[in-house]
Amino acid sequence: MSNKPGRNDPCPCGSGKKYKRCCLPTDEAVARERTQQALFDDDVFGDSEFDTDDEDEEFVDIDEDAPIVDVRALTRVCYTRGFVTKLSELRSGHGVRVTEWEAPQIPQPVLDSIEREAVDALEGEWGDPKAGDPIQVDLLDLETDTDIVSIEVFNRAIFLSHADEDMRRIDRVCGVLEAAAAGGPDQSAERGGGAMAPIIQRKNVSPPAEAAAVDMSAVLKEHRRQRGTCALCGETTTRAGALKHLSHCAPAHDTPKGALQRLVQIRAMAPGLPAYWLDFEMKANVTLEALDRFLRQLWLECCGHLSMFRIGATNYFSRGYDFGFTRALGAFREQPVERGMAARVGDTLPLSGEPVEYEYDFGSTTMLQLRVVTERTGRIGRPSVRLLARNTPPVWPCAICQQPATWVCAYCSREEGNAFACTSHRRQHACGEQEGFLPVVNSPRMGVCGYTAHT
Repeated sequence: MSNKPGRNDPCPCGSGKKYKRCCLPTDEAVARERTQQALFDDDVFGDSEFDTDDEDEEFVDIDEDAPIVDVRALTRVCYTRGFVTKLSELRSGHGVRVTEWEAPQIPQPVLDSIEREAVDALEGEWGDPKAGDPIQVDLLDLETDTDIVSIEVFNRAIFLSHADEDMRRIDRVCGVLEAAAAGGPDQSAERGGGAMAPIIQRKNVSPPAEAAAVDMSAVLKEHRRQRGTCALCGETTTRAGALKHLSHCAPAHDTPKGALQRLVQIRAMAPGLPAYWLDFEMKANVTLEALDRFLRQLWLECCGHLSMFRIGATNYFSRGYDFGFTRALGAFREQPVERGMAARVGDTLPLSGEPVEYEYDFGSTTMLQLRVVTERTGRIGRPSVRLLARNTPPVWPCAICQQPATWVCAYCSREEGNAFACTSHRRQHACGEQEGFLPVVNSPRMGVCGYTAHT
């Protein structure tokens, strides 16, 4: 019987660490070297006296790239995800959602994804818990009867934009896990999931009330008529009427002193969310960075994510973007021109009214569409950007009583019609995850990545 330590046994060197996290990599490297030398000796001498039947035999079939865990031997998969303000909150379960499956109820798509991405070979910590506030966490534990593989990912969305392929493999597996935990299509019987419902840890959850059917297509159709308010005079106007109103209201509210400047009026909208729209004007000689800062402060900022304007064949990225990463890929596929946001608004935004795409956060992305409405000469004082009009807060119906909701569940999809809850029925929300609730706010970023700004 071999006295070789198991992967999870204490390391024989006395470090106190598990063998797999201490001397195992070194021992395997030595074993491979010995095996290669034995093969070399056989090739050179061709003599059976150099063959060995003892300790080297067990290393002959070592495969450096072999997965650590046999997917067929998995007994438990546990997936923890959510947002916390400090890592110590993970111990109490605050702000996170835990989903676990035990064999044979582990969804087949989850097993397929783990095997396809060989993610079990990426054990360890990824990302940086200090890069975001709140901290996005994705913790994955894979267990067999003899081993445990743990993968800890912090602020996955922040690092995904210029991550290596290993991080992308983890991200793809997390996507499958999220879908399976939500009971989505990846867990359907047609895909092999059958009735494998996840076991979700819940605390102090009242029994779900009978939810009323919310027709989200009707809600979004109503949102197309969402009215707004002029930020200059306070008059209520329709989205279409705002442009005519501002054509005389904006000049009437110019400052009396200062040099005349070229001004560009812009309308911003959120594709797929017709309730949200903005009208604003800015000085043509300021940079795209000033425009980016305005959109963040009013509608988007949550964790300091990267952002980008896509204007024609050029992408303009915010500070912190790793240009070298994508340029290195240029040899393999054609890449758009990439620049920073130091370019001036008047020189980059198309005055013909062609739409400009804007993205905030390359992980859980919020997309906007901008369009230059008109330009004029005027005075708006010291600020580089002036808000002209904004949509009034839209009404989202509670999934249970269909009264105006005050909370949105970050774990539930808006399209499903059950993401919203009023204060009275928050405890009866369908998924039962109270930590996932965020306030309903007047922003297309609502319910995403811990966004709570009341503006």
